[in-house]
Amino acid sequence: ILFVAIPLLLIILTIIMAVLLTRKLSRPLFFYADWLTQLSEGLLYKPSSVQNRDKSRKIYKELDSAIEDLNTQLLTDKLYRNQIDYYRDKWLSQLSHDLKSPLTSIYGYAKVMPYFPDDQDKYILLISDKAKYMENLIDSINSNFKLETSQMEVDKDMFSLTDTIQEIVSTVGYDNIEINNALDAEHYYGNKLYIERMFINLIENSIDHNKTNPD
Repeated sequence: ILFVAIPLLLIILTIIMAVLLTRKLSRPLFFYADWLTQLSEGLLYKPSSVQNRDKSRKIYKELDSAIEDLNTQLLTDKLYRNQIDYYRDKWLSQLSHDLKSPLTSIYGYAKVMPYFPDDQDKYILLISDKAKYMENLIDSINSNFKLETSQMEVDKDMFSLTDTIQEIVSTVGYDNIEINNALDAEHYYGNKLYIERMFINLIENSIDHNKTNPD
């Protein structure tokens, strides 16, 4: 009986060790599964369980680094898209404003032309001049748009810090974060992209290093 019991005990111990090892190796993967699920849903931040992250990072360094890089790239792309949208709206607003006057003139000339047949050549020339002016204006605005968007890293503008923080919360997708600020100045002149990245880093570090109720 003893000869039978010892091998059986060894088998049981082996199974127990295998189960424990499997759990140790597989449990951190749930953290990364949650992280990837969040990213796929547009929540561009890592899960807030510090304990799980620490354990996972020790076992799966390459995987952790790869998903961290993916998270950073997705967030960077989203911030850039937001900036492009900002410049696009600015471009449309400027275009609408600057074209209103020549379009009004063209419309006015076209309306009075039938009543002054002898002056039609003059009105046609005026309309042609206004159309040429509009073409040059659109080319100029397009050039300015390309220049501004190509220099987003160094471009500076006046913007609301409070609105920017709320945009960050919405962009990253923080679902359980409420940010209260006591800013001395509502508006700030500077590079919005860098400010956004700074606030994101502050929020991420707060989540990472807050072991009590990180949500």
